[in-house]
Amino acid sequence: MALPVASEQRVEDPRSFAQIRRSAPHGQPWMMDTMEVRRAHDSLTWFHMHQNIAVGSSGLTKTLAIADWAHGLGLPLGALEETPYAIPNTDLTVHLFRPPKGDWIGLDHTAAWSTDSIGTGWALIRDLSGPIGQVAMSIAITAIRDN
Repeated sequence: MALPVASEQRVEDPRSFAQIRRSAPHGQPWMMDTMEVRRAHDSLTWFHMHQNIAVGSSGLTKTLAIADWAHGLGLPLGALEETPYAIPNTDLTVHLFRPPKGDWIGLDHTAAWSTDSIGTGWALIRDLSGPIGQVAMSIAITAIRDN
């Protein structure tokens, strides 16, 4: 019996999409500074890391660093405008069924928040050939305060 597999499908070159840059709310360097980030549409964002996180980093290491962004790339479900909140994740679960191929990792992402300052984020993780896994996380919503 043959097992079904996720279909491999080529996508447009991520470099053809608009590049986005986000500064850290604290004004200091942060992980996003090590990546080229391109937005394909509201829920699909592509990442290319310019440097390894550590000596000998693998595609898995890069995938995990990118998966961490699944909750903060777009508006939460039902939101009409961006809000000045910090949204740290309190846990992160990544399931991969194959290693990534190539340098570009995409997240097809969504987040949802409640009025009780809790939420969740999740994404399909993909490379240029198709899906490679998924990420899910719980998030806490806190107001950003000027110091």
